[in-house]
Amino acid sequence: MGDFFIGADELTFGNVYSGKKITSLTESEQDLSVSIGFEQKVFWDTGHQMGLSIAAAKLGGLTYAPPLDYGFTNKKLNYLGSFSFMAPNRNNISAQSFLSENGHLLYGDLKGKSVYKKLDLSASYEFIDEEMDSRLSEDLKTLGFTSSYQHNEAFEFDLGGRYDFVVEEMASTSIGLGFSLGSWQYRVEQEYLKQEQEKTSISAIYDDNCTRLTFSFENRYQDLGSSEPVKSLTFKVQLKPFAKFVVSQGADQITF
Repeated sequence: MGDFFIGADELTFGNVYSGKKITSLTESEQDLSVSIGFEQKVFWDTGHQMGLSIAAAKLGGLTYAPPLDYGFTNKKLNYLGSFSFMAPNRNNISAQSFLSENGHLLYGDLKGKSVYKKLDLSASYEFIDEEMDSRLSEDLKTLGFTSSYQHNEAFEFDLGGRYDFVVEEMASTSIGLGFSLGSWQYRVEQEYLKQEQEKTSISAIYDDNCTRLTFSFENRYQDLGSSEPVKSLTFKVQLKPFAKFVVSQGADQITF
């Protein structure tokens, strides 16, 4: 948005306890900053795990007005919350949230994963308040899901998508198919954006202890500034572990 000299700092559990949360070289904190929080992890003998984290941070006197979508509110309290639970069979559920000084939910996500034999199912619900992003005219509420089925480590089928509750339609969908024959791995994937074709990709990968070869073709139907599909053909050679050679016809790129 024009603030080219301001670092993209974001308030997370990774830096909420650090002494200085602004990592930009051109901006700083000029007053007292305080962080306080609580973290608890529980491990059962059955293999279950649970984690709970709650934190609050107050930044004192920044030299600039930080964008709200980075999670910082100058001279006001910022609240973070996190919860996770995992079962021995890798089934898990987790949630994260960011709240304003008055307890208003600005960002939240809820994720869950279920594993049953060869089938993996994952789902995530994301909420973003319109105040978090100037590009939003209303709150963003989406539900994403992915599923994969793997048979004998040689065949894999993937299906994914994202549903937008605001417009009440699918925002994106993807279908993928992969299989292995000896040292070769083949994959075909089709992606859709708002029910229109967005990208088709086909790849073949040869992988052994010394060499990795990658042949890939991509046809992107929608691209900014272009009304025609963009086709890209890429060939990669990697001699493990010391070299890589890349030739890309679509991107006009050669790497040694």
